[in-house]
Amino acid sequence: LGDFGTKLTPEHVSTRSGGYNIFHMNDECPELNDLLKFFKDSYYDYLDNVLPNKTFSNDSLDPGINCWLNVLRESENIGIHRHANDYGDLWSFVSGTFVLRAKNTTTNYKNNDETCKVENIDGEMTIFPPYYYHWTDIHQDETSRLTLGFDFLFRREHAIGDKDFHDNLVGL
Repeated sequence: LGDFGTKLTPEHVSTRSGGYNIFHMNDECPELNDLLKFFKDSYYDYLDNVLPNKTFSNDSLDPGINCWLNVLRESENIGIHRHANDYGDLWSFVSGTFVLRAKNTTTNYKNNDETCKVENIDGEMTIFPPYYYHWTDIHQDETSRLTLGFDFLFRREHAIGDKDFHDNLVGL
């Protein structure tokens, strides 16, 4: 599958993000259902309250989400990457990170010449456009840094060119 520009090795779970979706593991971890409901409610709140009226009809959409685990051990970091390709084709309309456990780490976001550092705080979520480059600083704690990465797609059909990724999307 490749490292998606993260500079992580095949042994890192992050590099497998296109081949699984954490929300397919809800039988083993029922708490994921609450998180999926939160994401679903947030998605429809976004459509109803943030986008200009009638930008999309809920009936014309077939939204999906991909969600994966990122684990960083001491002295590791995620390299600079983005969730859009060099041609501007977007896999998602919004990307995000949900912090499960982190200590003294930041995630950096860059658009054009502006960079913003966001402290990783347990239980907080950061949402960003998929064309933003982002990376983490080097994790300096012996306890692993755990985050969930995710991409929302307005239409699952936009991912049809990558069968494994498409088949792993969870509908909203």
